[in-house]
Amino acid sequence: MLSFYNSARSCIDTFPKNLKELAIKHGQDLSKFWISSVLSYLIEREINDPNYIDGKLNRTSNVYGFNLRRRNGQRAAQKLLSAIKKIHASQHQTIDKLDIVAHSMGYAYALGMVDILKGKVPLGRFYIIAPENAEAGEIDLNDFEEVWQYGSNLGEPNADPLHQQDGVAPQTPVKGLRDIDEAKGGRAFIPKDEPKGFLESHSIGNYKWIFTKIQKGRTGYVKNRD
Repeated sequence: MLSFYNSARSCIDTFPKNLKELAIKHGQDLSKFWISSVLSYLIEREINDPNYIDGKLNRTSNVYGFNLRRRNGQRAAQKLLSAIKKIHASQHQTIDKLDIVAHSMGYAYALGMVDILKGKVPLGRFYIIAPENAEAGEIDLNDFEEVWQYGSNLGEPNADPLHQQDGVAPQTPVKGLRDIDEAKGGRAFIPKDEPKGFLESHSIGNYKWIFTKIQKGRTGYVKNRD
């Protein structure tokens, strides 16, 4: 948590428009007015890691947490598969396609579900929005019709400055999405005129542009199901 907080204080813009970002950036400065000088010093010493002074996103991979969420997704998929079989057996229905939408930590959870469902349920498209710890998992494009990752452009040529990057889940490429057919999958980045910030670049509420800004034939376009 301290790593996240130090990362936020070092990367958030000096005068952010987002109130939550403003509180993170300057909350400690304001606290000096109502806590003792000794306590203020102790807190200041803890939350000012010198490794973050020049601005740095916390990119330490939490593999344990990722795998835990993936296992939980596997358990959920077992229950879902059992329910699907019962419904379809009683109503004599067949499964068409299952599209998956995942955000943040839900990426790991969704991968766990895919582990169980692939080969048993036809998988359609996989839409991955601002995935947390993306490099800890991997997708196989052969399991899906299409796979798209949406988020900030950390590490890309002409990337946005740090204060506009996703600080909650610094964006790294989902493994399996490099050097592929653009009609099959890839990455779509937050447009210039959309909200960006340490928190805002991660908030699912700011991803309406997926439907309003991406035109047919462009990377990340969401097709309608007939």
